Amino acid sequence: MNAAIPQVNRHILTGLSATYDAVRRLTTLGIAVIGVDPCRSRPVIRVEASRRCHQLGAAAAYRFASGPTGRVNTWQVQYHGCRVEWDAKEESHV
Repeated sequence: MNAAIPQVNRHILTGLSATYDAVRRLTTLGIAVIGVDPCRSRPVIRVEASRRCHQLGAAAAYRFASGPTGRVNTWQVQYHGCRVEWDAKEESHV
């Protein structure tokens, strides 16, 4: 059985492959992954905020929220074909 792969399946397989590769690299850096969404146009990987996130490159704040513990920013960086995100208190993006 050698059927052609539908385009939507190719998109999902590409996202899964990029996610797998990025998660393995993040693990090597000691960054804890807490969630993934491989089906977006650019897969999204959620990680725990830590100083190690600086190893991923220049991050940009793109979402701001206020909660009971204060203002929280969501930071993102492009990493090996994926978008890596983490939340951190406003005073630092660590």
